[in-house]
Amino acid sequence: MRHSLVMLAFVVLQLSCTDGGTGPQDRRFNLLVKYGIDAHNELNTFNDTFTKDLILDGTVATKLVLSQSDFDSIESRLLSIDIFSYPDTFVAQHTGTDAFLTPYPTYVLKLICDSRWKDVFWEDSRVSSDTRATKLRQALEFVRKLVEAKPEYRQLPPARGGYL
Repeated sequence: MRHSLVMLAFVVLQLSCTDGGTGPQDRRFNLLVKYGIDAHNELNTFNDTFTKDLILDGTVATKLVLSQSDFDSIESRLLSIDIFSYPDTFVAQHTGTDAFLTPYPTYVLKLICDSRWKDVFWEDSRVSSDTRATKLRQALEFVRKLVEAKPEYRQLPPARGGYL
């Protein structure tokens, strides 16, 4: 009896110390988001990293693991705009009140959700009132703000310089 209890305790201890399936390869939802001028900033949950554009000083990368709550929020935001209906190369529709930006942000989004893959590329050079552009811009801004609130991001050096 005593031997059985020791063995049971050992099994419980072993199970509690193993990865509970939360690594990048075990997630049902993962994404890679590149954004900014020439898309130099990169959140990559496939390998749990973030790369920051330092402009004059190149880029710097760090380990960044999102919480399950972060993943749920991002997934919810992207699904709420029907991200799977966006074309692979998105172009905002001309609405008559457009203005062009220089420089402009570029976005690259690659995601997997329940074995469904989606890629979206967008050069956001046009300030447009196109509803789909506004929704996509807001969703990507949500991801950017989420990343920038993380301690790992705040420990990175500041960008030096700017883009013209």
